[in-house]
Amino acid sequence: MLDIQEAQCSFRDCIFRKGIYGGFLGMGESRYKNVRFQSVKMHRTAMWWPDFEDCLFQDCNLKYTDFGGAHFKNVKFIGKVEDVWFRGKMPERYKSNCKWMPDIEERWDRVLPMEADFSEATLSNLTISDFCDLSEVILPSDGSCYLIPNLDAMRNDIGKRLKKEKKRLLEELLEYYLTERENQNMKMFCLNDVYREIQKDFAPEEQQESYDLCKAICNDLLNKGILTLGKIKEISQINLVLVDKRGGKY
Repeated sequence: MLDIQEAQCSFRDCIFRKGIYGGFLGMGESRYKNVRFQSVKMHRTAMWWPDFEDCLFQDCNLKYTDFGGAHFKNVKFIGKVEDVWFRGKMPERYKSNCKWMPDIEERWDRVLPMEADFSEATLSNLTISDFCDLSEVILPSDGSCYLIPNLDAMRNDIGKRLKKEKKRLLEELLEYYLTERENQNMKMFCLNDVYREIQKDFAPEEQQESYDLCKAICNDLLNKGILTLGKIKEISQINLVLVDKRGGKY
């Protein structure tokens, strides 16, 4: 199913396995309850206010997918999650062209904590914007990511370090990895992105020093509370069991 327009639909106890499922999804507040997306190509999909509850995205191609205004309740991601955009709500500038107004006026402005489990995911090049609340996110269990509760606080800290000692890594952090997005002051800081750039673009003699500096900064900011480890996994567990009409389990 390519380039579909899915609007105000409800999916419950479904499995999407392989193939393509993309286009414009969730328009007008569609609902996905206890749905599994397994090895599905969903790249370049634009979403508009879908609600996902007790859902699983496993080894899906989500590259350049925009979860615009999506709500996540007990949702798990497994595998690569790269070049994905998570927005807490859709920007106000889109209201004038929205045919579902005023029916979804309340839904438009409602932002809920993103209850998403990335413990078995590999995150890279994420865009977070528009009041996206990451306070309930479970980060990858390999320690490759941190939560930034207050982006301004981290930018200020890195800025002070840069004034004391001019280091290329500090400049790169401010310019590329701690950029301010529209109406957003929380962020996931992915070390994989930083390490990849160090390996690719830094001179060989700079690399080890930059790795060590990045680790030292993260440990220091963790102690200060400027970085956190996110929500502890044991608090929220994904429990997805799909039962067919004969009582069997998938």
